[in-house]
Amino acid sequence: MVLFDHNGILRRYKTAEEISAEFFMVRLQMYDKRKEYMVGTLKSQCS
Repeated sequence: MVLFDHNGILRRYKTAEEISAEFFMVRLQMYDKRKEYMVGTLKSQCS
């Protein structure tokens, strides 16, 4: 499979597990950013 990596560069992956391993940390960071945003939004609505 050929997909864009997290830097936007085309890369060939052999297995789905390889894709998952590559993007795990990227997704984890995005979940943290989303949580921070949502907590900030809720705090501003409460005050």
